[in-house]
Amino acid sequence: MLSGIGPHADLKHLGIETLVDLPGVGRNLQDHVWIRGLCFEAKHPLPAPNNNLGGTACFWKSRPALARPDLMVLAAQGPLVSDEIATRYMIPPNTFAIFPCLVRPLSRGYLRIRSTEPNGPLEIQPNFLAEQADGDALASGVELGLDIASQPAYLHMIKRWIVPAKRMSRKHTVEFARQTCLSYLHPVGTCAMGQDREAVVDAELRVRGVDGLRIADASVMPTIPAANTNAASIMIGNSYPGC
Repeated sequence: MLSGIGPHADLKHLGIETLVDLPGVGRNLQDHVWIRGLCFEAKHPLPAPNNNLGGTACFWKSRPALARPDLMVLAAQGPLVSDEIATRYMIPPNTFAIFPCLVRPLSRGYLRIRSTEPNGPLEIQPNFLAEQADGDALASGVELGLDIASQPAYLHMIKRWIVPAKRMSRKHTVEFARQTCLSYLHPVGTCAMGQDREAVVDAELRVRGVDGLRIADASVMPTIPAANTNAASIMIGNSYPGC
């Protein structure tokens, strides 16, 4: 955008000459949304953690009618919680957690530059759970996490539930999800590959309307993968190692 490649209206507002009007630059922002996390006090002292505090993942559908899973659930071996959770609950040290995560969000956000300074602040609007279906799906992820915690393999380890302290109504589960969710730090999509007016790069990762410029990172993904974005980002980068 600082070079004059991006949405004309945004560039004009900052006095930047538009060299290539690409309205999709900065649009189509997507991210996985998770809750960190559902917490349970252990009956016995927890052993030393391993496997980066985790090691397992479950993929599940928020609704049976879906063709593919849209939820991921992770287990954590300690009280790894977000600020949103820590400020609302007293978390004992002998606690482990389950993390519900929405991996096929429908909501889309954007980012814009706010000045012509290279290191200036950005306007970033992720629009988490803007689509009602996303809030409902993440609430189903919370319910799935609590279902898992209610199974025999977990029951013998749990002294009491901490976050939440008990089952909630569907309405309160949706509110809980909205109040405690945060980014899983997997942003993608703001220079999306495609052929329509919003596309920024083509199938060869070449920026439309610009000679000799490619983008080889997660921003070219038109749709976020339904799992961690690390492997897909490495594959994109290795496709054009000279970028």
